[in-house]
Amino acid sequence: MLFKTRFHADLRDGSINLTFRKWSRAQVKIGGSYRFDQRPGAIVVDSIDQESVGKIMPPEIKRAGFESLDELKAALRTKGTTISARTSVFRVAFHFERGSSKKSKSAAPNQGDVDTLVERLERMDTLSRRGPWTKQVLALIAKHPQRRAGDLAPSLDRELKAFKTDVRKLKGLGLTKSFEVGYELTAFGRLVLKAM
Repeated sequence: MLFKTRFHADLRDGSINLTFRKWSRAQVKIGGSYRFDQRPGAIVVDSIDQESVGKIMPPEIKRAGFESLDELKAALRTKGTTISARTSVFRVAFHFERGSSKKSKSAAPNQGDVDTLVERLERMDTLSRRGPWTKQVLALIAKHPQRRAGDLAPSLDRELKAFKTDVRKLKGLGLTKSFEVGYELTAFGRLVLKAM
């Protein structure tokens, strides 16, 4: 994934751990490792989703290396295009890993990361046709780790396929992880649930 040279130092120290891209389709995948210069180390993608520009929050703008929404919009703009509040962009969260080992750990999330995710989950709840669901699903998985989805869905009076889709959304945000049978919350997921 390409970044301008001025961002490289902040990518390496973790100050920048988010980017917004105006792609026609996703150009990276969750878990993928991408170098941005010739030095050792790479960024590893934690989550990918789509967002309208008007819903990007100030803490997210800062995490992407910009001071204002106008500055971010200018960076997203290409020749012959305009960026409005309704423009859809890809939101890619990542962490920097030194060297080439996939086993290295990302920096612990700070309170700003947690607060940003809580706000994002609240927006997801607001936009949901069936009402709030994110805390409900996180709490259920926390209470019943590695339990079959087929056992969990009925306890929320949910259809299995729709329940699995919601869990995948939470996994894409780095809040859950899947096993051969069932799910568990990640360390980040536990922090977010506690803050909700």
